[in-house]
Amino acid sequence: MSSELPVVLKSIQKKLVLLSEKQLRLDKDNSELLTKVTALELRNSELVEMMDEKEESFKTLKLARKMAGDNTDTQGVKRQINDLVKEIDKCVALLNK
Repeated sequence: MSSELPVVLKSIQKKLVLLSEKQLRLDKDNSELLTKVTALELRNSELVEMMDEKEESFKTLKLARKMAGDNTDTQGVKRQINDLVKEIDKCVALLNK
């Protein structure tokens, strides 16, 4: 039994070294993944902001086309203009707070 002890200790030491190396690799991988996640979150927020801007541009273009071309739907155009004015009023009210 006592002759096996040094062999067992060496085995345990070897396993500890391997575990330590694996821990270092995993820490490095985790750090790299966190960096990638942060970059992707930033890109995602940029894309969401861009999409919101494009949606607003689309709404404006749609309204302009209605106003320029088709005069039969004046009620719809008036309603959209009123909605935009209300939204602007809300923004102004929030800015004044």
